Amino acid sequence: MRGPAPNQITGTGALQAATTQSAASHPVLFIDSSVVEAANSVLSRCTGIQPAARIVVSGPIDWDAVEAFASTVVESGADSLIALGGGNTMDAAKLAGWCAATPGGANALRARSRVGGLVMGARDSISLPLLCVPSTVGTGAEVSAVACCETTLDDDTYKCLVSFEGSPVSAAVYEPEVLNVPASLLHAGIAEAWLRVLGAFVGAESTIAAADDEALALIRRMATFAEQALECPRSGSPGVLDVALTSATNHTGWALQGRGMAPSPLWFVANELSMLVSVTKMEAMAALVGGWLTQVVTVGSEWGDQERLTRALQASGDITIDQIVDRMQRLVGGAVPPFSAAQLADRVIARFGGGRPLPRRHTAEKIAHMAKDAALFQARDAHAAR
Repeated sequence: MRGPAPNQITGTGALQAATTQSAASHPVLFIDSSVVEAANSVLSRCTGIQPAARIVVSGPIDWDAVEAFASTVVESGADSLIALGGGNTMDAAKLAGWCAATPGGANALRARSRVGGLVMGARDSISLPLLCVPSTVGTGAEVSAVACCETTLDDDTYKCLVSFEGSPVSAAVYEPEVLNVPASLLHAGIAEAWLRVLGAFVGAESTIAAADDEALALIRRMATFAEQALECPRSGSPGVLDVALTSATNHTGWALQGRGMAPSPLWFVANELSMLVSVTKMEAMAALVGGWLTQVVTVGSEWGDQERLTRALQASGDITIDQIVDRMQRLVGGAVPPFSAAQLADRVIARFGGGRPLPRRHTAEKIAHMAKDAALFQARDAHAAR
């Protein structure tokens, strides 16, 4: 069961329209430290708003921050929340809003996050209206029903995923002045949205008849964006808004629906690799994608379906595995330092294994094998580049 998708409003003046529609006049503002100037400019054009409080988010959030933000929301008497910025800022607003509306919510989520990496946030209460004004593309955080938060266990830091019954976002607001994405982040966003739907399509069959058709259409669209960005830069990169809306469709449409809780096992492995070696999630994904695809074509159903992979590659422009890995790595850039495949596998199992939600067939041994294949893939590419 899923709730209604958030409204989506685009163009200069979109936030004014959204605040009018949602009757938001006394909001708590969550502002990304990297877009303060643009956020202030957009807010200055919104008549009828008297902020109840202002919170600046400067990086990943932990449960102490969430608890403090939720207290601010409660004490401020706000009638709404507005998040302007990237994923960390929108996650902070989602979690703060939910915890403010759910007595004991922050402590409950904190306790669950110590047990596993996937935390379910049941919709026990009605949160305040939340308007998300993204400054990045690719994650779809402005419409999704999930949020990330860091937790510390035994002096090590882990990232957990909080999943709500429906999106806590009332409206996604695409203001051009805030959504002013540099080419490097646009390219990484294309890779993230492309791999999110491709991984889910290859990883699991949907119980919804039309879901595969929509997934293939999105794969085709994201692959076209990738080609425009990498192969035809002189003719112009894809528009930021086009990429943002297509990425959001991954969450608001049916492409990912009916595939279970863990359709793409690659996501969970990449999540832990990013924390293990302190790289971005997309740098981790790009480093692992070659190993994952190798496993799909050699092992089969453990990591995905070969026939579905063939269809995904055809939708991506009849490209090969080598070509899709190359494009992912060129889009994302960066490099992942050497890591222990066994240590990575142990982290994945501890946080997500045993059906939480990774199926039990994904053992530590099989995860380590995939990670070693990924390292071999990278080493081969590095040798060929010399």
